[in-house]
Formats: sequence, C-alpha cells, structure tokens
Amino acid sequence: MRISVRFLMKARDIAGISEASFELSECSRLRDLIMKIIELSPRIASSVEEFLSKYIVIANGVSISNVDESLSDGDLIEVMPPVSGG
Repeated sequence: MRISVRFLMKARDIAGISEASFELSECSRLRDLIMKIIELSPRIASSVEEFLSKYIVIANGVSISNVDESLSDGDLIEVMPPVSGG
C-alpha cells in the first residue's frame, strides 16, 4: 500500500523534504511508517519513541499517537511539531 507523508513547519526543515510517499505491506502500522521515515531522514529522530515525543502525527485529519494504529492504502499522514502559543 502507498502512504503519503507531509512534513510541516520545523519537521520539514529537519527532514529536509516537504513530502514523501512510502510503500508498506498491507498490515502495516504507524510504527512501520515511522521506521521508514527515520530510514529516509535520520536527522528527524533516532527511534520511534523519540519521533513520537517530538512530533504530532495526523492521519487523514485525526491526531494519532498509538504505534499500533493500522494504516490504509492512500492515507495522508502529516508530521508536525507540537504547536504552542499564548
């Protein structure tokens, strides 16, 4: 299955790309995708746990953080740092 990933804000700067597509097996989970992201851009994080501590992951408009969350063909994943403001 093909998953599209967009890197937003500071995540884009660190990854060095604004978007990428990944081919994953049919039963892939968020953990599998994050490992592929780290392979493509090691500067973004050194582990799945570090990645999730540094970034918000949004799948098709919904925030997810469970590494066992199933992914589906055609999913759009957005990666961004936590947003704070006052």
